[in-house]
Amino acid sequence: MRVVHAAWVPGEIEALRRKSGSTIEIYREFEAHTQERLVMQALREAAAREEALWGVRLEQPPGQVPLLPALGELDERYQTGNHARVATSGVERLMLARFSSSGKWRMCDRVQWWASSGGTCR
Repeated sequence: MRVVHAAWVPGEIEALRRKSGSTIEIYREFEAHTQERLVMQALREAAAREEALWGVRLEQPPGQVPLLPALGELDERYQTGNHARVATSGVERLMLARFSSSGKWRMCDRVQWWASSGGTCR
């Protein structure tokens, strides 16, 4: 029996199957690789500039906050860069418009991976 909380995306599951160790060790390994890629791409700096510019308005809707592309791309890459995170909480993609959820402006939305061709994403 398989129980899937968020996303049974074949490529992500296969990457997890190739690893050995505890769940937390595997998660941390993927997390370290994700963080390295984000730093190398200078995306963190661009997102930090957007966050500094908009400050507390990001966490206090219904203030007017535009779609912040660097912050959204950082969130997308952070989510999709870790195979364990995808399998446990799903795939996210940058949106065309931002929305408020749980008291915070969100620039990404969950992908309905099961509705895409063959259950895979991009």
